[in-house]
Amino acid sequence: MKILMTTLLCLCLSLPVLADQQTTVLTEQTSVGKATAMLPYIDGSNSAELEKQANALVRDAAAKLVKEVGGQGSVTYKVMLNRPSLVSLLLEADNGGRKAYTGLNLDLTTGKEFEVTYFFVKMLWAIMITCFSAKRACLCAARKMLPTVALYPTGM
Repeated sequence: MKILMTTLLCLCLSLPVLADQQTTVLTEQTSVGKATAMLPYIDGSNSAELEKQANALVRDAAAKLVKEVGGQGSVTYKVMLNRPSLVSLLLEADNGGRKAYTGLNLDLTTGKEFEVTYFFVKMLWAIMITCFSAKRACLCAARKMLPTVALYPTGM
């Protein structure tokens, strides 16, 4: 029973990263305020609505960067990771020596931005599942990552 529950939990945690096609990231030349921008345009997702949401996040992030460098200049991007359901981008705004950067991790299954904490919570869940599957209480390997040592009894 524990094996079945562990397998089901692992499958549930991996659902957001499953998709059936590669994502296409195109370049769109546009203006953001008084700045010229070469922004990424997400295409090839399973849902046109989710693509619109992801592209709106990119435009909003570019607008914030332009404000940080004085409202003028240029915006460029670099694709750091391109997976079927996750696209990571690095946006750079430049205005005559003033530069600003921001990173975006876009979840194309929801059209929202991944928060950094999502990745760490998922990793800690995997460690806790491993600990719960042991016969006795165990001292998790997470003690190197956590400020305090945590004991997880298996009788719960």
